[in-house]
Amino acid sequence: ITDVLSYFTLVAGIFPFWAARFSARKHQGSEVTGLAANLLIGLPSSLVYLLAVPGIMIGLQISQAYLAIYFVVAAEIVEVYLLSSFEATLQVKRPQMLGFGFLIFELCKVFSGFLLIVQLKRGLLGVIVSVVLAYIFQILFYLRSTFSEIHEKIRWDYIKVWLRASLLSFYSIVGQRLVAVVNIFLFVYG
Repeated sequence: ITDVLSYFTLVAGIFPFWAARFSARKHQGSEVTGLAANLLIGLPSSLVYLLAVPGIMIGLQISQAYLAIYFVVAAEIVEVYLLSSFEATLQVKRPQMLGFGFLIFELCKVFSGFLLIVQLKRGLLGVIVSVVLAYIFQILFYLRSTFSEIHEKIRWDYIKVWLRASLLSFYSIVGQRLVAVVNIFLFVYG
């Protein structure tokens, strides 16, 4: 699941990378622009993933019994894009909040995992749902922590600059994921 998920979150760090640099240089609206850009990529990525799940499951020879689990993972795609943006913003101005966010994530994951896995006997679905829920609480914490930064005006002109400057980053990311496709082949043929 994680290997497949990584192909739909390939570019989650590109805009936050630039938003953090622009934020450090006091460019107004860079944080909210990075968040909006990542959300505009994360939502379609999640939709493409949902449309591709049946084909992925057939290609990887995964039982249809896991279909619900693979569908729930679509929420994680959007969450990864949001978390990348929030963490980039916080890294520049209040890095200690990342530690608090991680603590919230872990506490919520353990609590919801206990309820879903141990109490309700939901198995792997409970594991995935507990991670999705924990990410939601972490995102809400980060949203509250960055509210003043993301309350600014979106600067769409920044995105043009970031896209031009991101070609090498994208090339590097795709290259790393292509090497990791071996993991998927091991799963299929092993």
